[in-house]
Amino acid sequence: MIKRIFKTSSLVAIITVELLILDMLLMFNIIDAHAAQLQRDFEQALLAAREAAIVPVVEVPETEDADSRYVFYDIPLSDDIQRYTFDKCEERGLSYEMVIAIMHKESRFREGVISKTNDYGIMQINRINHRWLMECLGISDFLDTKQSIDAGTFHLKGIMDNGYSDLHKVLMVYNLGGNKARDLWSQGINTSPYSYSVLEYMESLKWRRRNGE
Repeated sequence: MIKRIFKTSSLVAIITVELLILDMLLMFNIIDAHAAQLQRDFEQALLAAREAAIVPVVEVPETEDADSRYVFYDIPLSDDIQRYTFDKCEERGLSYEMVIAIMHKESRFREGVISKTNDYGIMQINRINHRWLMECLGISDFLDTKQSIDAGTFHLKGIMDNGYSDLHKVLMVYNLGGNKARDLWSQGINTSPYSYSVLEYMESLKWRRRNGE
């Protein structure tokens, strides 16, 4: 007796062929009547196999490439840094392309740089912001690329959480600080060359992404 039927279409085909052979042998009396019981066993097995073949025995999930969820651009940043940036942006609800564009504008992707105005690292975190970012995030080295990205994305999220939804204004606060940005807004100046430059680069990245470049 067949005690277990594996759910495969190939088994259905095998049992079907065996039944045809049994029918032919019985027809020509080549084997005795005991084959009738064997034939019934095969028929039951065939029915079970056909029913079982509809659903696989084990559903094996497709393996996903570990990097398939990430977006990598042809820029002078390692895949590791781009993954880290992508994760931080996803965690904090930020545009990945906007953060990349800020890095480009602030430091041209140069790591470990200090500007003449005391801005540190790839995201150029001004020294005036160091203390509170150290307290909030435990930052120990603003020249370290990942810590600079952590600080920069946290600062950006804080700006947006303060009610700024217009990206030009968000970028003006990031670049100038809140007081200087608000002073310009009071004069009716709601954009800046800095904000236009960042958003233009951001859109160029999005265009590359859409077109697979």
